Amino acid sequence: MNCRRKPLPLHTKEVQLAEAIPKEELYYWSLKNVLVLFLVQYRALAPSTLQSVSTSQLISDKKASAITNNSNAVNIKEKRGSLKYPKEFIKYLTIELENISMGRNPKYQDQLLRGTFAAFYTTISKSYIMKQMKESRRIEDLFLIFTSSVSSELTKRLGSFESNLSDEISVWFIDLCESILINRQLLAATSEFIVHLNMYKSKIQSRTDILTSKRVSKGAEKFDFSSFPLLKIFASVFKVAYSKVLLDAENMFPTIDESAIYKDITILIDDLENDTCKYSQSVLDFSNYKAYSTYKTRELQILEQHRKIILSFNPLLSEIYHRNNGTSSASAPETLTCVPPVTRPYFRQLLALCLQYRCGVSDPTEEKNVNTFIRECSIYWRILPSSRLALSMELAREYFQKDFISMMDVVNYFGELSKVTKEFECVYWPKVDVSMLKTALTGIRNVLLQRFKISLINVLNNKKSNYNNLLAILELCLENGKLVNEDLNPKAELISIALCLQETCQEIFLKEFNISTRKFVSDGIDEILLHSRALNDRVEFIQRTCPETIFGIISLPSLFTSVVLPNYITSAMKVTKAHLQSNAKGDLDALTNDMIDAYGDLKKMINLLRFYHQDEYELGNFEGFFQPFVDSWLNNVEVNANDWLERALQKDKFDTLNKEAACSSSIIDLFHAFHQSLRTLMNFEWEDALCNARFFTKFFRIVYMVLSKYTSWALKTFFDEANKKDDNVDLQAENESSGSSWLSKARTMLSGTSEVLPFHFSTFMCILLNNVHYAIQAYEELESKINLQELVQALDQAESTKVQKLSTTNYLYTVKVIRGENLQPDDTGKIRTSYVVLTDNRGKRIGKTRPIHSMNPRWDDTFEIKAKDSLIITANLWSKGKFGDHEIFGRCSFPLTPKVYGDYIAREDWLNLNPHGELLVRIEMDGEKEHIGFYVGRTYHDLERSQSEMIRFIVNKMDPVISQNLSMSTLRKLLSGSWMDFDKTMTSVTSLFNRAALTSFSKRGDPKRENHELTDVEIESAINDLLDFFDVNFSVIARHLSKDVFVTVMSYVWDEVMCTIEDLLLPPVSAKPIERKPLSESQLKIVYSWLQFLKDYLHANGEGVNLSVLETEHYQELLKIHEYYDKSTDELLEECEKITLHLFHSSRLVNVSPENNAEMSKLAKLSNKEIYRSGTIKQYVPPIRQTKEGELERNERIILRILRMRANSKRFLLKHFQRKDKLRMADAMRNGYVMPLGHLKKV
Repeated sequence: MNCRRKPLPLHTKEVQLAEAIPKEELYYWSLKNVLVLFLVQYRALAPSTLQSVSTSQLISDKKASAITNNSNAVNIKEKRGSLKYPKEFIKYLTIELENISMGRNPKYQDQLLRGTFAAFYTTISKSYIMKQMKESRRIEDLFLIFTSSVSSELTKRLGSFESNLSDEISVWFIDLCESILINRQLLAATSEFIVHLNMYKSKIQSRTDILTSKRVSKGAEKFDFSSFPLLKIFASVFKVAYSKVLLDAENMFPTIDESAIYKDITILIDDLENDTCKYSQSVLDFSNYKAYSTYKTRELQILEQHRKIILSFNPLLSEIYHRNNGTSSASAPETLTCVPPVTRPYFRQLLALCLQYRCGVSDPTEEKNVNTFIRECSIYWRILPSSRLALSMELAREYFQKDFISMMDVVNYFGELSKVTKEFECVYWPKVDVSMLKTALTGIRNVLLQRFKISLINVLNNKKSNYNNLLAILELCLENGKLVNEDLNPKAELISIALCLQETCQEIFLKEFNISTRKFVSDGIDEILLHSRALNDRVEFIQRTCPETIFGIISLPSLFTSVVLPNYITSAMKVTKAHLQSNAKGDLDALTNDMIDAYGDLKKMINLLRFYHQDEYELGNFEGFFQPFVDSWLNNVEVNANDWLERALQKDKFDTLNKEAACSSSIIDLFHAFHQSLRTLMNFEWEDALCNARFFTKFFRIVYMVLSKYTSWALKTFFDEANKKDDNVDLQAENESSGSSWLSKARTMLSGTSEVLPFHFSTFMCILLNNVHYAIQAYEELESKINLQELVQALDQAESTKVQKLSTTNYLYTVKVIRGENLQPDDTGKIRTSYVVLTDNRGKRIGKTRPIHSMNPRWDDTFEIKAKDSLIITANLWSKGKFGDHEIFGRCSFPLTPKVYGDYIAREDWLNLNPHGELLVRIEMDGEKEHIGFYVGRTYHDLERSQSEMIRFIVNKMDPVISQNLSMSTLRKLLSGSWMDFDKTMTSVTSLFNRAALTSFSKRGDPKRENHELTDVEIESAINDLLDFFDVNFSVIARHLSKDVFVTVMSYVWDEVMCTIEDLLLPPVSAKPIERKPLSESQLKIVYSWLQFLKDYLHANGEGVNLSVLETEHYQELLKIHEYYDKSTDELLEECEKITLHLFHSSRLVNVSPENNAEMSKLAKLSNKEIYRSGTIKQYVPPIRQTKEGELERNERIILRILRMRANSKRFLLKHFQRKDKLRMADAMRNGYVMPLGHLKKV
């Protein structure tokens, strides 16, 4: 290899060489290149594609014709009247002409154009001409002066006048006038004056096109340059008049022929083949010989193709060249004719001019033509695609730094880079091109990073930015760096940017959010609220604009919050403390509200900080500072709660507002206030679990107290309204009895019982019941908004570390007086009307049941007793006399102590009355303490108890009618044949008294009648009075009660019906036998027929109560009774033994001690209501115990109740109950709830 040239110069030296090239020399060689391209395309294409239509003969006197033609073009409209320009036009025109003359207008940079405009500016600046122009304001006069001035200046500069140059300059002047009129808003773009200016311009351009369509003759051929588009691009790039370019091309083209082109190509081929490398790349320019070999092979192929193309134009060129080359001196150096000696510097300067021109072009077609011009010019100068790309990228970097090109232009360059690298891999590029491209990419990356930093700073300052576009282009730049094996990872630069952004964030805090160092006109708390809102908006804007982490280094929201938020919280706390000190002696309520507002806003800032940084920042005793004010706020809520209740009741008109709930406004307003306060409490988001649980405990204690007052008021009002109704009914009955006393006596004689008057319920009573039911549902919704289980656990964990004293805890006992049995009749043997009165050991009355006329009354009345210590409760059984005389005829006592009922499990016990009879009571204990679980449970208990008492009152009004119709007397009458329709029998007074004298009701039925099978119609007719009574009352409550409450009332009524039927079938569970015979087969059939009739009546073919409400466990138990009722005593005894044995083994397996089962021990300490609400029963009690064992216990109760009516089962019952009591006692003592017998005596 015989390389005679040094490697290509470095980038900096190449730039110096390029900048040292004179513009005239670059113009000369570039025009030659364009003419070579023209000649090659002319020879390769058909002549018709390049030639234009021939013109007429040239005008001899160019100067005179140009002036005349321009004047005619302007004066074409003068026949119809001249148009005048605005008065301010001359002033703005002189300003623009001065800017063009001084070179301050980038659009007018051509020297010849500036010179002609400067000459016109000098002419028009003369005072007399300026005065003439302002007075006439005729565009014709202005154009005559301009044309004369231009013609003189062109003659002076060029030595001769060129009409086409004059026309082109006139077009530039018309464009200048039009832009002044539009941009200065002197005239609209659609005005008539502007339209005529465009018309003048088009006429001058049409004449210019004809004059510039020049033909150049070479021998017998004529060449038309005006049809070659690259020549126009060339003129625009060099900012030379197109007519001058045509003239220069006409003068230079005779020196351009196929022979010269063939010679240049041959020299380049010989230089490359001989490795002379005078005009081509050398092996030293590449990183390895393979790259150079690839370049050489490819370049020779391209040059050979070009030589073949030239030879195709003239096949004799090769012979001529070799003949001339052989006759010439061997020592004479060979030089290129159409190619500069070193092409890279020339091409760089040409490329710079093209890029400068393209920056000022907005037309996409023009940009495409410029790109074509660059590509075509690089072909003959043999600029490699990699070199063209590298030079373009380097210039793009330079112009991008100077903000001459946009980011979209950079994206286009990246696209060109990707295209070139796919065709020609960078490993085969010259080293200087790779180095230049890497430098360009690094420079573009640095510019992008600098702008990226400015964009991020704008985001931090709440300004708009092109952050997303910059990030996308930066990622594209990094990807393009990989194409040339350049790692452009900006990790170090991004770390530096992050440090700069931190300083910016600190400046933003000091400038905008450092409220502790400012003096405010308004309240400091108001400033905290204002700045907190502004800071939150700023963070949201940053998050919305820049949500992602940039290259895994910069997270703008995280960076901003890490600097600003901790400093702001500290600053706001200083302001808060200062506000507290200055207002410590002021209004406490106002101060509390201010502190709560400050806490709420600062808490949002803390949550925002932790959202981005989790637990990185410790904020000290933040909650401890605000805790007293939360307590004060809760105290204010407690004080205002009573006002809520009073205002709600005063405002309430007790009209139904909600059609579904059918409730009034008071309960709705009350819960609206509860929800509002609860939202405030929940928004505190207190982190201290124990303190938060205490806050919610206090709040739900307030809710409990208010709802307790409301339910007490509702109950009292409900019963007052009911008593008022009772008085009205009694008065009405008394008035009616005075006129129809004989009818009442007749009815009483025939029926054997007293008449039961129906009770009519008022709308007001129904609304009160609906309100209580709505309160239950609303309270469930209120409770669902909190995590009750977490709050309970927090309180339990805190209490587990303390020593609890039993005597300091309040307990709530629920005593339910269920029923009495075998009560003693009066001295005459008549049935008593009895009721029970409960008193404590100090003689204080606790409550009394309602009076019931029966030997086995069923009261089902509940009483609540609060106590801190053990109590002895006395139950006195009273008899109600007809004339107001009452006497005690039975008494018993029972203890209430946590040692017995501390397992919080309800117990039913039969108490022996002194001197005769038994009393069944049900006792349950709940612990009362400052605990959210207690208040939630007690609130549910009070609401449900109030609803139950109201519904129980309704049912009690129906109970006498139910008991009267579903009774043994009705059964006997039906079977004895003495049943009759009273309305049909009352036909005359005579028949009435005859029936009263002759008819007597026997206690035993007629055996013949019993054997007769009754029809369903006869059985149903026996309870027609009950069904009629239901029709009257159910229609009333269905209209006024909500749907849910109505279903609940129906379920209570249905339960009362089932209890009454159950009393007909079986006696209660007891160890004592009873003097009672079981029902006969006919009686049993009638009872179950009544049960089915009433069930169908309430269901009403699907339009009434759902079957799921009617077919309860109680109903299933009644059906189960039928299965055991007719079994023999031996079979019942055997079945009972099997059940007892199975339950005993199940109890031993399930009932483990609390020491061995921590969860069961924990459950034992919870109240019934807490267990029910927390849903833990199903979790810890095995499912089999809830199904199979429960069914067995139910079957056992049924069998024991049947056995009470069997004569030979007395001994079995006694032993069975003694054995069960021993097992229950042993089990309870293992769990530590039942005290020793000696201690019970002390109690």
